[in-house]
Amino acid sequence: MTISQSMAAGALLAICLGGPVSAQATSVRAAGSVTLVTAHDGQDFQRYRNSAGIALQASLDVAHGDFSSRIAIDRTAIGDIGAHASAVAVKDAWIRYSTGPADLTIGRQFLPEGRSDRIRPLDQFAPRDLTRIAAIDARQRIALPAARLDYALDDRLTVSIAYVRQDQGYVLPVAIATSLPPGRTLRNAPVDGGLLELQYRGEGRELGVSFTHGASPLPAVTIAPLLPDQLHALIQRLLARPIDVAALLRDLTLRQTVIGQTRVAIGGSYTVGRGVVRFDLAGIASDDPLPGVERRGLFGSIGYDVGLWTDANASVQLIARHSSRASHSWRYSVPKALAPLAQINAALQQTSRDTQAWMTANLRQSFRNEHDIEGGVLASMAGEYAGYVVSTWRPIDHWRLAVQAQGGGGPRDSLIDGALPNFRLFTEVQFSF
Repeated sequence: MTISQSMAAGALLAICLGGPVSAQATSVRAAGSVTLVTAHDGQDFQRYRNSAGIALQASLDVAHGDFSSRIAIDRTAIGDIGAHASAVAVKDAWIRYSTGPADLTIGRQFLPEGRSDRIRPLDQFAPRDLTRIAAIDARQRIALPAARLDYALDDRLTVSIAYVRQDQGYVLPVAIATSLPPGRTLRNAPVDGGLLELQYRGEGRELGVSFTHGASPLPAVTIAPLLPDQLHALIQRLLARPIDVAALLRDLTLRQTVIGQTRVAIGGSYTVGRGVVRFDLAGIASDDPLPGVERRGLFGSIGYDVGLWTDANASVQLIARHSSRASHSWRYSVPKALAPLAQINAALQQTSRDTQAWMTANLRQSFRNEHDIEGGVLASMAGEYAGYVVSTWRPIDHWRLAVQAQGGGGPRDSLIDGALPNFRLFTEVQFSF
């Protein structure tokens, strides 16, 4: 899109929003980038795969009087390690009306995800596309359709209420979805949800309390109703000794289902000396839990960000989760035979253990806004580990080069390890305009 086309689109939008177009009242900003991405993946340091592709991003922001709007599109570079990445998607598209203490935003928009890094207790309305290859973690975020009203009660208190249409959840790589029997696919079913949040912002401190109700952002599977011949085959397999669990699951028709979920959360930050302490804590309840799905849970994190020396920042974070799951349900008369269903759901929901704990640490150093180096590690109580190092250069205006190495291993205990091959080296060459 040329600048003249962008200005024409902005002028048309301004007219539709009410009133003549004037150079003083209307502002239009268009931006975009073209990125060449190359990836070199290794599994067990024996099997390798090379891939490359072009990623395109473009955005248009228009403001006129009390109205503002944004539309952004994003074309992914390569399908990563899964077959779920979309080719072209509207990243976000919304219109906002601001008057006095109120802001009303309608459209596909990014919703709050809390203050945690990597593993997020407040991610119910903030899913991510984990099949994306990107040196910038935020590019994995997925916006959801919503109507959101933010109202400032005073200079420090803001109340937010939103209707959310959950038409997407986490996009999982094949490495995670392989817990399903062959041939099974995952599809997202739209769900209506809601958000109510009260935020306090003071000097050097923030505090927020929220209530959300909708669906779990992660998938689960259940058994579809059986036809008479399927029921007969199932009975025959259950009468056999020993029970062939693999054959049993092949005969059953598994389908993705929606897990209703409610979260009550509190989060905030507080400045301490040169650093900032931040935390998130969420209580989670599932409406109708299936085998392997969390019935009740407590999910929290606490982190500390601090400046070490000139242009250097470090952060450490502790994350913990405790879950009580339904190992079986009164709907199933043969819970032992269906135990693999619980294992599938536990893997998809990333609650493979009743108690989970992780630690993350990151260090970032900048050099005169021309060169950045960042590294980070994650380790879990179960033995999972992951790490990355990325170096970014901005040699001239509009150009950026990033080289990142990352890898992980150990028992899968989160989305992080499942979303990584054993080793990956990838590069980004980006031109922005």
